[in-house]
Amino acid sequence: MITLLVDDERMERDGIACLCREYAEGFDFLEARNGQEALELMAQNSVDLVITDIRMPVMDGLRFLERATGLYPRAKYVIYSAYSDFECPRIT
Repeated sequence: MITLLVDDERMERDGIACLCREYAEGFDFLEARNGQEALELMAQNSVDLVITDIRMPVMDGLRFLERATGLYPRAKYVIYSAYSDFECPRIT
């Protein structure tokens, strides 16, 4: 399963990758520091799962999700954040 980790914090990306490897098999990881990098990686790779933070520079997670879900509707998306002051877009 090709999994894209999107977070501007390296420690967060490393931690999520470690947990995935610890509790499940078959994960291959790509990493992006922001939504723009993530979209570029998705254009070049067949991504199955995206795990994304909300607060990031350049393109935040919500803007990234709006674009990515329209372009790549078959991927599955997981959103996480340490912040509570955002509103998730409605994804159909």
